[in-house]
Order: sequence, then C-alpha cells, then structure tokens
Amino acid sequence: MKSGDPHEVANAIINGTALREMRDGSGMKMTDTRLVKVFATNNPWVRDVYELACGYVHLSDHHIRHFLARSKQNAAGLRDFAIGDEDEHVSGEHKVQLIDAFAVLTRGVLGMVRQWSAVRDAYGSNEQLRSKFNAPI
Repeated sequence: MKSGDPHEVANAIINGTALREMRDGSGMKMTDTRLVKVFATNNPWVRDVYELACGYVHLSDHHIRHFLARSKQNAAGLRDFAIGDEDEHVSGEHKVQLIDAFAVLTRGVLGMVRQWSAVRDAYGSNEQLRSKFNAPI
C-alpha cells in the first residue's frame, strides 16, 4: 500500500497491516530504518536513541552490559543475574536525558497528531470519513 493519506495508514494498521509493509507518499516502505532517517532530519539524536533502544530489544551488547552492571560476582567467581524494577545504577543525569528524550518524542507525536487533524478536517464530517474507510469513528 502506498499512501500519503494518514487516514488510510491508520485504517490499514487498525485492520492488521504492519506499518513496515506500507509505503509513504514517496513510495518508500515505512521500515524502522526509513522512519528513523525521516525523523532524524529534524531531530538528529533520534538515531542514537533508536539504536540504544534496539540494543535492549534485540539482546545486544547494551543488554548484556546492563545485566552485568546489575549483577554481583559470587565467591566462586560466577555472576548471579537479577531482573527487577530498581534503577540505582542509572545516574540522575541519564534519567534527566531519558525524560528529555521522551518530552521531545511526545512533542513530535503531538505534532503528527496536529498534522493528521488538519488533514482530517479537510474531509469534513465524520460521516465522510466513515464512508471512505468503512470504519466506526
């Protein structure tokens, strides 16, 4: 599916189509790589945040280092791993950076919602949207 219409994209997602299988208005597949490239145009730090986050999702060196930092070596020289909700090993500075990143991402998402809303308003009534996409609104 190729679309520059955010309503078509949203409708496709609601109906189970993966975003990575769709194409944007320029015909490019909306893969993670493509979206990071697009978003990094205005927010260069997005690339670093994405790569770090992927490191935790895809069990990379970041993930392993995180576990090692939280583990304690026992008398036999082995490490016992623990998974929990404590974050004493994360500095206050890194917590603030994370909060700042979430704030910027939130502003970005809200900006996209405003853009979507402007396009939505171009369709007029909810009835017009409902009939175009055959979906409850």
